[in-house]
Order: sequence, then structure tokens, then C-alpha cells
Amino acid sequence: SNNPSVTQLNVYNYELGDDRIERLADAIASSSQVVTLDVGRNNLTVVGASALAAGLRANESIHTVWLRENAIGHLGVEAFADMLESNQSLTGLSLGRNGINHDGAAALALGLKTNQTLRALWLYGNEVGDWGVKSLSDALRENNTLAELYLGGNHITEQGAESLCHVLASENDALVKLEMFKNQIGDQGALMFAELLGKTTSLIDLNLRANDITFEGAVELVKSLEYNEYLEHLDLRDNLLNEEEQEELLEEVAALPRTVTVLVKSCQRPHLTATGQFHHTTGTHIGHDGQQTRATGGKVAPAPDGSL
Repeated sequence: SNNPSVTQLNVYNYELGDDRIERLADAIASSSQVVTLDVGRNNLTVVGASALAAGLRANESIHTVWLRENAIGHLGVEAFADMLESNQSLTGLSLGRNGINHDGAAALALGLKTNQTLRALWLYGNEVGDWGVKSLSDALRENNTLAELYLGGNHITEQGAESLCHVLASENDALVKLEMFKNQIGDQGALMFAELLGKTTSLIDLNLRANDITFEGAVELVKSLEYNEYLEHLDLRDNLLNEEEQEELLEEVAALPRTVTVLVKSCQRPHLTATGQFHHTTGTHIGHDGQQTRATGGKVAPAPDGSL
């Protein structure tokens, strides 16, 4: 458990199950070398999640945990939320595609209110919904550490968008990247984000790809950038825009007084970039579409949000 040559432990898709993960968790509790742990797609339930959370509570070396594509549910998330209240080393946590509902999001929110180290949280492909987003938004009022939040594919509508925008407009200046890919915020939600972009000085990367936004909402988002000096990347691909509207929107982008990356057409591919210290240290590369890849022994592992 303290082999100095083992700093990244990757057992993604090994189908370990709860029993073997419990034994792994015991080793993790006493490990001082491992900094990255990937236990994605291992048929874990609340039992395995609780064991891992207990191991992490005692561990002071692990910075990043990828737990995506399991079945820990809201009860398993509660164990991780309790761990976040005391853990002082974890900077990245991936819980994508774990059957997490609004109750699980509410539990995470409680942990985030006191945690001062977590910088990135992936919740892609769950069932957080608007109520869950409201709980997370409330937590952002008190949390000034979380820099990146991934909420793609969570059935979020304009109501969830309103909760987020209200807090980010005036009560949180720590979040720099928000990924809302494949939700349903529509034009109403887009207009709320446009208003936010006229106020925020912290957000630099916003992904609203595939959100049922028409030209009306998209053009307001682009126009809001005339008054925003900070946003660097805006993803509007795969929304409800025909080719003519896409071209018109790109003309609006070209007329902006500063350079900003706005993705409109599905064929546009962003350059891979690393945003923030968290990703530089873990080797995780973030595209403007919220997809991540990482090098693992010559092959590309799935993203921590499950998007690859």
C-alpha cells in the first residue's frame, strides 16, 4: 500500500464489486503514495462507496478520485458528502453516471459548504434535476474553493439555470468553469445566462451545448459578451439553430470588440487545453466541449464525467 512507485491506481472496468473494493479501501486508508484513484465501472453500490469514503477519510495523499459509471445512488453519495466535511486533500471528484438524484445532490451540497479543498466536481449523466441544482447553488454561496462544476445530462431546465445564475451573479466568485451540456434550459435559461455574463467577472468557460436554445437565446448570449471582459470560451453547439442562423451568429461573434472562442457549429472542434492548476497536475485535458482525456500507459481512458 506504500510502494513509492505506485502513484496512480487505475482499476477502471475491472468489475471488482463491493467485496474487493472494501479490501482496496483498507489499503487506501494507510497509503501515502497514491495520488490518483480510478475505480470507475466496477459494479459498486452504496456498500463499496461507503468503504471507499471511510478509506479516504483517513487518507491524506489522494487528490483525485474517479468513481463514474457505478451505481452508488444517493445513499453512496451521502457517504462521500460526509467524507468531504473532513477530508483536506481531495481536489477532484468524479461521480458521473451513478444514479444520483436531487437527494444525493442535497447531501453533496452539505459537504461542499464546509469543504475547502475540492476544486472540480463531475456529476455528468445523473438525475440531479432542478431541485438538486438549487441545493448545489445554495452551497456555492458558502463554498469559495470549487472552481469547476460539470452538470451535463442532468435534466436541468430554466429553473435550475435561474438558481445557478442568481448565485453566480453576486454571491460566488470562485467558479471559473461551468459545464451544462445536454440539458433543457431553452431560451429562458439562455437569457438568464446572458444576464449573468453581463455581471460576472470570474466565469471563463461556459458550456451550454445541446440545451434547446434557439437563435433568440443564442444571439443574446453572444451580445452579452460585449460587456464581459473575462469569458474565454462559450459552447453553443447542437442547439436549435439552422445553418443560416449559425452563420449570422458567427458574424455577431466576429464583430465583438475582443477575441473570445464561441463554438456554434457541430463541426467546430476546440483545441485541447488544460484549465487551472488542478488539470495541469493531474494530466487531464479539457476540451471546450467538456470532454476530457488522460494518458494512461499508452491508451486513452474515459473522461471522469463519462462523456467519452
